[in-house]
Amino acid sequence: MICISCGKTIDDDSRFCEFCGAKQTPPEVPEIPPAEADLTEPVIPDAELTGSETDTKLPEDEPAGPDALYDEGPASEPSEPQAPAASSVMSAPPYGSQQPAAPFGQPAGGYAPPPYTGPLYEPAPQVPEEEEAPLPQPVAVHPKLGAGKAIAAWFISLFAIIVLTVLSIALCVKLGVSGELVRKRVESMSLDMLLGADYNGESLSDNIYKGTDFGGLTYNKADRFSFREFMTKTDFLSFVGKKAANYVDCIVGGSETDPSVAESEIIDFFEGNADVCEELFGYRMQTVDYNTMRKNIAKEGFVDKISITGLSDAAGFPLQNLSYIFSYITLGILLALLLVLLIWIAVVTDRRGKYITGCYGKILTWSGIIVLGIALAVSAGAALAYVITGWFEFYVCASVLIPFAALAAVTGIFEIILGTVFRRIKRSIRIKERREQAVIKALAEQN
Repeated sequence: MICISCGKTIDDDSRFCEFCGAKQTPPEVPEIPPAEADLTEPVIPDAELTGSETDTKLPEDEPAGPDALYDEGPASEPSEPQAPAASSVMSAPPYGSQQPAAPFGQPAGGYAPPPYTGPLYEPAPQVPEEEEAPLPQPVAVHPKLGAGKAIAAWFISLFAIIVLTVLSIALCVKLGVSGELVRKRVESMSLDMLLGADYNGESLSDNIYKGTDFGGLTYNKADRFSFREFMTKTDFLSFVGKKAANYVDCIVGGSETDPSVAESEIIDFFEGNADVCEELFGYRMQTVDYNTMRKNIAKEGFVDKISITGLSDAAGFPLQNLSYIFSYITLGILLALLLVLLIWIAVVTDRRGKYITGCYGKILTWSGIIVLGIALAVSAGAALAYVITGWFEFYVCASVLIPFAALAAVTGIFEIILGTVFRRIKRSIRIKERREQAVIKALAEQN
């Protein structure tokens, strides 16, 4: 199909020209008038005429008719009949043909398309490309914490380590050192080793033997070796276990009952084992002997030394006041204080994960190490110290405080593991920040 505006060849079914954009309307084909002349009559086309006049001119005063061409005239050579020329109306190519179009303004065959009166096609204006703005210079996406805030966070973390350590130890003592647990641990001890432990430079058995003057009461039938055999056959561990439970309930549990051992309780112990004394020494002690024993115990001051008052004087502070540390109220206060310190650390470090996890990791790790060290010192350390020194105190600690040591060891290990997790989180955050800084720096260098 030929464009009606620019005359270029376009697709047959196109409604607009792809070159000039003009709308294509099918041209009106004029009707062909019926032929009036005989088709057999020769028609001389206009293209064969030369000059201003034709070779045969009709007289002006005679009308031209159909028979005018057959008038007689001078003889001439016959010429071949000319092919009938197409009329000027039929010389235009049909609509939609693919024939090459004549230049605009000079239609072939005398056909001129109607002039295009629609809007002229204008190409879209070219929009200038915007220049890309240069990337900003690399800046610190995660700036470092200020020196003042770092120092403040360090001091708070140190205080938090102390609070968490005290809280952990107090909780382990509260759960692992109760009167009932101590009684069971004492009753499970080796009586022979307990009596042979060193107390004030001598074995515990010899101290009791001299303090009660047991040899004189039996008329020297019992020496210190036979007295030790006597003690191993008594219920001494049960007696000591009950008294130790009373001390623990007072110091740790906060019991208001005085746990001090009285002289009468010691006399009751020997009276309850009179049968063993008679079996070994052949002598059954009488009331006068027990009264003498009471005087000897009071003279040695043994009861005063092991009373709660005497132990407090030796320690330098009231031992019964320790119960306030191990109370649930104190544990709750310590826990609340620890939470406040942890929140304070988050505020000081501007709530930035790298510094928060770093501080928390240090607090948990160091507290766990201290608690675990105390657990090992109480269990393995006390046992090793008893082997080296043979002291009564180390043997009691190594035997009685095993539940506390086990609980403290578990607590310390848990805190160390939790602290390691926080430190690994800090390390991953630090690696991520370094990668981000590297990417920003690389982009800035490329720009």
